[in-house]
Amino acid sequence: MSSRPLTYDAEERRYMLHLRNGPYAGTAFSVELTICPDPLCECHDVTLSCSPLGGDPASTLPPLTFCLDLEKRCVKHRDDQPLSPQPLSLADSLVAEMSEENWKDLYQRFYTYKESKTEEADCATLDASFPPENMMDPTLMVAYKEILPFAKAFPFMLGADHWLVDEQYCINPDCDCRDVFFDFLRIDVPLEGKASVAQHMPTAAYNSRRDTFKPLTPPWSEKPALETLTKALRKAHPDLAAEVRKRRGVLRTLYRKARRREYREAPPLAVPSPKVRPNEPCPCGSGKKHMKCCGRITQ
Repeated sequence: MSSRPLTYDAEERRYMLHLRNGPYAGTAFSVELTICPDPLCECHDVTLSCSPLGGDPASTLPPLTFCLDLEKRCVKHRDDQPLSPQPLSLADSLVAEMSEENWKDLYQRFYTYKESKTEEADCATLDASFPPENMMDPTLMVAYKEILPFAKAFPFMLGADHWLVDEQYCINPDCDCRDVFFDFLRIDVPLEGKASVAQHMPTAAYNSRRDTFKPLTPPWSEKPALETLTKALRKAHPDLAAEVRKRRGVLRTLYRKARRREYREAPPLAVPSPKVRPNEPCPCGSGKKHMKCCGRITQ
């Protein structure tokens, strides 16, 4: 039996669960994973539905379903859907035995799925929310991954180092600028634990029309040089300019929809009632003068 409680059966195209400890030790489960397909959702949740295999003493059990938070590496508890004792016990036992390889494998499968859903998404079907400051001032830049958190981040290698870029776009629909702000990040990828940012370079402005880079605040004195970074980036992503233009279009389309939605949902402006003179007919329709009806002064 594998030292990992959760293993993927490539032939059967399913995960298998075998626990060594707890009330379900020795019980074999077939596991179905469910991941939220919404590319705008920031959660890191994956739902596991575990069905005991036929022939096992526990095979009469119904599927036990629970959710894991892959970012916090724990069982996800929902106030509106509390777990019953059986799935909670199975979930706690699994988390207690999960190896680093298990967590990384699940996260990779989760992230690959979310990336594909982000790439396939039709802007016409999405209702994205933008930060309040961007709704008030569309000239402010916004990060692509702030709106679509699981979009690809243009990874590339420089020697043995892992790098990626974080892009920020102008979303003003009336602006014809082509500049995008790029932050180059060197990523530390440990054998165990989560990846982290090891080096954050100064911001560079990328012009997608000319396919040129320049320091946002020159001179560029950091190492590696900007030219070295951009050469490695272009090598890894030869269609960089086209992809950047596509992403700008996506953000501006989503922003236009958000502005229209904000306009529709805004409360109507109060229209002041016209002033009625005392001797005019009362607006209530009684036929009396306003001063002798709704406009009379009570003593």
